[in-house]
Amino acid sequence: MKTRLHLFLVLICTLLALVLATGCVNQPQAGNPAVTPVPTDDHGITPSSTIPVPGEALPAPAQVYATVPAESLPTDISLPPPRFATDIRIDKDRVYSTITVTFVGGPGQVFVRDILVRVTRSDGLKEEKHIPFKDQVPVGASVDLAGTKGSDRVEVYVTINGVTYKIRDENAVYEQY
Repeated sequence: MKTRLHLFLVLICTLLALVLATGCVNQPQAGNPAVTPVPTDDHGITPSSTIPVPGEALPAPAQVYATVPAESLPTDISLPPPRFATDIRIDKDRVYSTITVTFVGGPGQVFVRDILVRVTRSDGLKEEKHIPFKDQVPVGASVDLAGTKGSDRVEVYVTINGVTYKIRDENAVYEQY
């Protein structure tokens, strides 16, 4: 009987502590405003909470990426319809900075007629290569391109049934050990 009472008291105290802790976190105190987490995108950039009005000046950007040329920033991609979907994997070697683009496959694999990989390096040099294949691109087919110790832009274009889609556009960042 004594252990049941003890267990019941521990349970009540735990629940009471949880309720009080939750109430304390959400309640602003005098002189201390409530802290609300600010959502960010995948790159850690905080989206603007206001919509610009035509004629008004836009606010200055919070961060400036001086190391990446403007033409090497990722742009919109155009994905094929789901039945023609394909995917690739982008890897950057930690020692030699070599960028390897590998075909992973997908439902549209049999319709692929060309895969073009374009790399814009952080030093301004550009290189393009096609992933080689004969009739049908096999899973695991890949191409290597020279990268730098900086952030290199990788764009992948896939041609399916005569239409070219940009399925990937991202920066391959050098990671140190």
